[in-house]
Amino acid sequence: EGSTFNLTTSADNITGTSKDDTINAALNANGTQTLNTMDKIAGGAGTDTLQMTLAGSVTPRSLTSVETVDVTATAAATLDLRNSTGVDTINSLGVTGGALTVQGISTSQTYSISDTAQAHTLTFDAVTGTSDSVTVSVGNVTGSANLTLAGIETVSLAFSGSTNDIDVVATAAGTLNLSGSSDVTVGNLNMAGSTSLSTISASGLTGALTLTTGSMSAIGATTVNVTTGSGADVIDVSGHTTGDLS
Repeated sequence: EGSTFNLTTSADNITGTSKDDTINAALNANGTQTLNTMDKIAGGAGTDTLQMTLAGSVTPRSLTSVETVDVTATAAATLDLRNSTGVDTINSLGVTGGALTVQGISTSQTYSISDTAQAHTLTFDAVTGTSDSVTVSVGNVTGSANLTLAGIETVSLAFSGSTNDIDVVATAAGTLNLSGSSDVTVGNLNMAGSTSLSTISASGLTGALTLTTGSMSAIGATTVNVTTGSGADVIDVSGHTTGDLS
């Protein structure tokens, strides 16, 4: 087991050990954010975790050799990881108080969002091609929270927990895959401007799916193929009148 390092409201310069360190960026006793734009964090050789609570937006000066980033927030915030290297996993845990945006990230990283009713936006670097894909684990996300994924052609959502209720905003998506064991409501596919969506597959979902497509008007006459799972699924396509769904 490694060491625990506690950030302050001043500029911190953290160098970790060779073991599995934890860098704690909780709010201080006055509720002030301790992760700030002047912080430099080098995790070292172990498998290190940065645990943060945000009360506002931040772009840390540098973040290296920290494999896991756990983020929660008490207000609307943007976490910009453009100055990071070595991050493998980003977990959003129990965000409250407003929407969370995570940017400066890669499709090769692992993402999870859990225990929240707040909107989330994942903004990826280098997704200018036509075959970008990402998988996001979603657990106990409720309140028809928007999940926005720009520039991604294949979106895979893996659900856990008892119930999830989200809207999906993914204008570049051609394929939407849904899997997992929880009951899932997708209240709207907010695909404004999308001309690409052709496949919605819930074949890997064992919970009950309730999916409302919305109009998807920009798709035109493109046929959208919908595959349901093994649960008691309900697909509402009444809003989509410009093409066929099968």
